Amino acid sequence: MKAIPAEIWRAYQATAYCATVDGENIRIRPGETDATLERALEARGATAWAYVTAWNPGSQLLSRSENDVRQRGLKDELERRGFEFAEGRGEPSDTTWQPEESVLIFGIDEANAVALGMKHGQWAIVVGKRDGGPARLVLCCGEGATSV
Repeated sequence: MKAIPAEIWRAYQATAYCATVDGENIRIRPGETDATLERALEARGATAWAYVTAWNPGSQLLSRSENDVRQRGLKDELERRGFEFAEGRGEPSDTTWQPEESVLIFGIDEANAVALGMKHGQWAIVVGKRDGGPARLVLCCGEGATSV
C-alpha cells in the first residue's frame, strides 16, 4: 500500500473539522478537545465519534459533482446503518484546497469509522471519545499507520 505523503499528513493536521450541532458551532482540531462536542455527545448518550468525508479520495481533487455524489453515498450509508450525524466542512489552512463537505458521526467506534473511511477512499479520518482526551487523526490505509 502507498504511504501517505508527509505534506498531506501535515495538511490534515492543520485542517479545522467543523460542524454545527444543536445550533452550536463545533471546531475540531487534532490534538485538541472541544467542549461543545463533549456536550453534544453527552446529550446523545454517545461515547465515541468520528469525522469523515467522501470527497477527494486519496487527496485527489475531483469535480464538485463527483464529490457531491460520493458524499451522498456516504450519508445514505450512515442513514441505512442508523447513525446520527451532523453535516460539516473540513476547512484546510491551505487556501489552495477548497473546504470538503463532511459528516460528524455520533456513536461510531474507531474500528468502524476507519473501515468507513477506507471504503470511501480516505487516507485518514478524525476520531475521539467522550471524556477520552483530544481528537486524533488516524490513518485508514497506507504504510506506517499512526495517529496524532
